Amino acid sequence: MQQREKPVEPGLVAGVSHTGKGRGCVFFDYDNDGWQDLYVTCAGPNVLYHNNGDGTFTDVTAHAGVGDEKHGTSIAVADYDHDGWLDLYVVNWGKNPSLLIFNPPRKDNVLYRNRGDGTFEDVSQTAGVADDGIGWGGIFFDYDGDTWADLLVANDHGGDKLYRNRGDGTFEDVTASANIEITVNGNIDNSQKTNVNFVEGGNPIVAVKPKGKIPTTLGGMKNTELLQNYPNPFNPETWIPYQLSCTR
Repeated sequence: MQQREKPVEPGLVAGVSHTGKGRGCVFFDYDNDGWQDLYVTCAGPNVLYHNNGDGTFTDVTAHAGVGDEKHGTSIAVADYDHDGWLDLYVVNWGKNPSLLIFNPPRKDNVLYRNRGDGTFEDVSQTAGVADDGIGWGGIFFDYDGDTWADLLVANDHGGDKLYRNRGDGTFEDVTASANIEITVNGNIDNSQKTNVNFVEGGNPIVAVKPKGKIPTTLGGMKNTELLQNYPNPFNPETWIPYQLSCTR
């Protein structure tokens, strides 16, 4: 009886079977050759794989200069400076105080500007986006319609940031002036339950709160209530409840 061949892991063949502690990844064409390259964030050095165009990839992290060694969680991609080359913003799991480490070292997020020659430069400080929060995610979007990619950074335990792209290679922190507020451990129902409240222009639009006891095991809040602020002109405090069911 003929034996079946063992399946081969595609990642091994392609050359992207990175063994690090991966946290996030994104495909983007960093060298404008028409092929999607791959960037992977890790709890340790991040990795950039160049797409060879034949089904395989080559690790070009060192040459490109994008091997940030902190604790990358998420990546945002955009041509923030309008030079025709896609740039990278790496969100890091930053300062996380504990009983043993009261003032841990900074783990700033990193903005890598694409030079257009296969390499990147770290412009985080000069651009004004070296956020050191406990980063979970980031996204480029044009919130004010001026064609320049602005940046929103989501941090654990509050401290989220909205950066406005000035169009000259720098950003301005407009979190407060844009009336964007995301609070964690807030209170929308006068209870002791943990709440998450999303606010726009000073008016709550969406709130998430646990319904009942929060399990301490993995899987998180299995019984959660989502509330949406219904635009009722007669009663602005009208909330519509939704039931969420989360599983591990």
